[in-house]
Amino acid sequence: RRPPRSTLFPYTTLFRSGEVYHYWFRDGEQVDRIPLKVFGGRESGFRTWSHKRHIPVPSEGRWRVEVRTGDNQIIGVMRFTITP
Repeated sequence: RRPPRSTLFPYTTLFRSGEVYHYWFRDGEQVDRIPLKVFGGRESGFRTWSHKRHIPVPSEGRWRVEVRTGDNQIIGVMRFTITP
């Protein structure tokens, strides 16, 4: 089944296991926090993802997804812009 067109999927490659979070921001304001549990022991790293189905309307603006550890350390950032 195909996801709705208004769904976004940020993928993250990690070199640690445990719990991380995707913090979603639109125009500097936090709109969501999604926990991700990563387990295993791969030397080449892990890939994980989250998805955001309920994109606020209007959705235009500057978006940012921060990847954070359980102790709130930022270990990655993805930026994108949604235009009309």
